[in-house]
Amino acid sequence: VLAGWLDGLDVPGGLAVDTDLRWSLLYRLVVLGSSGEPEIRAELARDPSAQGTEHAAMCRAAIGTPAAKKRAWSLVAKGGSPSVRLTAATAAGFWHPEQAAVTDPYVERYFAELPALAERQGPSAVAQIARAAYPRYAVTPRTLDLAHQMLARDDLDPVFRRITDDATDDLRRSLTCRAAAIRSAGPVV
Repeated sequence: VLAGWLDGLDVPGGLAVDTDLRWSLLYRLVVLGSSGEPEIRAELARDPSAQGTEHAAMCRAAIGTPAAKKRAWSLVAKGGSPSVRLTAATAAGFWHPEQAAVTDPYVERYFAELPALAERQGPSAVAQIARAAYPRYAVTPRTLDLAHQMLARDDLDPVFRRITDDATDDLRRSLTCRAAAIRSAGPVV
């Protein structure tokens, strides 16, 4: 259905498949593994704007292969992008619940590698990238433990600490809600 809409087929009446919706449709198709680099290049040719370039970066980071995740993580953690906005877009496209098997090794890497971000970037950039790159879909006790271990460090940049502390609080609440839902569901028959 999404691919059809992207091609202009069977679009519900009153729905305008404009540039923003096209990128949203393509992004979801990439996450699901139905589209990839050729489709991203084609869409970027249709929308070569700065915003189109950011959408393309987000889509490329959403490709669910080990090679694509490695390339995206390198841009995020090592600052390989020429722009903070492109780095933040890459970080925003990285994590997806459907891709946990491919992104799981990067959970620990966030807490090990991202604190150094503040050495290379200003406070605004640190806030954007740290927030977007946080492993928000890795809702596990292990992620919470890794976050607490990192937050116990004395040498963290204050902006990075604040962003990560807030995201970790969200993670803690998610784990609490998940545990409560499991308890209330009772035994599986």
